[in-house]
Amino acid sequence: MKKREQGGFWYPRYYHDYKAATGHLTIAEHGALTLLLDEYYAQGGPIHAEPKRLMHLLRAHTDVEKEAVRDVLAEFFVMDKGKWRNNRADREIAVRNELIEKKRRAAVEGNNKRWNKTTNVVEFKKTADETF
Repeated sequence: MKKREQGGFWYPRYYHDYKAATGHLTIAEHGALTLLLDEYYAQGGPIHAEPKRLMHLLRAHTDVEKEAVRDVLAEFFVMDKGKWRNNRADREIAVRNELIEKKRRAAVEGNNKRWNKTTNVVEFKKTADETF
């Protein structure tokens, strides 16, 4: 599975956890954190660390916005092999990927059962038609 395919359009945001961890942030920092997490989950993992590219991606143009991004990165992310990593997001992505795989296996199993039943009914009808 490609990295982009592992990403998704939805991710959990636990209000009380978020509030407890971010109550001290400014509005600009909340915006930076939200955009960073949006990108993290969309990519299905760590974000490239090249500063100019990152600031452009997050639409941080003013000095205040750029400072907010740097402050949030320093507090909530760690640099790992040239990318910014967030441990909580990594755990949530792992849980989501496990759930996706579990649902995929269930769908395959359900389709196999359905297909076999459909095949058996068709074979039964064919046999019955040949008999009569």
